[in-house]
Amino acid sequence: MMKNYLILLLTIATITSLKSQSDHDLGVNLGLITYQGDLSQAPINAGQLNFSAGVQYRNFLSPKIALKTGLNFGKISGSDLDYNISRGITMENKLVEVALQAEWHILGQKSFEESGRFVRNFSPFVGLGLGMVFTNETVNYSGNGIFKTEEDTGSLIVIPIDLGIRFTVNPNISATLHGGTRATFSDLLDGVSENGNADADDWYLLGGLGILYTW
Repeated sequence: MMKNYLILLLTIATITSLKSQSDHDLGVNLGLITYQGDLSQAPINAGQLNFSAGVQYRNFLSPKIALKTGLNFGKISGSDLDYNISRGITMENKLVEVALQAEWHILGQKSFEESGRFVRNFSPFVGLGLGMVFTNETVNYSGNGIFKTEEDTGSLIVIPIDLGIRFTVNPNISATLHGGTRATFSDLLDGVSENGNADADDWYLLGGLGILYTW
């Protein structure tokens, strides 16, 4: 039921955005992704940063409010070997995320004056939304002991929370620097729960640079 609701929400929002007559952005994202969970003892493990890529479409409903739909690809990884933990578990998980976010562009600056003259500007923004991440994890056990069977999720509902800055470079090109976290409400993002801390949910973080065509 939740998955069907998400698909319906994304469809309605996309159709509504396409009918709007305000500013649009369409482009690509390149950046980094990592995660926090049973195989990550530090907030960010530099040795487990991986590349991510994606596409995004943003529609400004007003100078301060925008809707953004996005599709992101990336791989998260983690290992007990980084922390000398005797379980000896390692993990890689290829993620595909689809999400819808409402954004608040705090300064709400317009790219064009009433006279039609282009004005180069920047604006910080905050984004909050709803999404789904599709998972394909590989977990290896090399330590001593008996390991419990873990559930294979396949997909998880996520809450994307982003902070960023949008720059207008010229009338048709804009760029964003952004970073954020994803709440998964699950301890199975890394495929490790019963063999780790089953009471702590997993998170993943991603951010980077967006290059966008604006019209």
